Amino acid sequence: MKINKKQMEMLTSLPDDALRKIIRSLGSSSGFDLSGMEITSSELDRLRAVLREMDESDIDRAAQILKNSKNK
Repeated sequence: MKINKKQMEMLTSLPDDALRKIIRSLGSSSGFDLSGMEITSSELDRLRAVLREMDESDIDRAAQILKNSKNK
């Protein structure tokens, strides 16, 4: 699945608990166990700020990094 800027904007509007759930799910599907990791509200706010600034090439690069991490 290819994520786009509109979907990225949707992620920034999610409440903290929903965004944490997505982050953990994404991590799990990429082979990372984030279940014991505490993700604070301030960290989520910083993540939202970064996501809002991402353009299509940034999104493609992030997807490539996740894809490469699965292969290791």
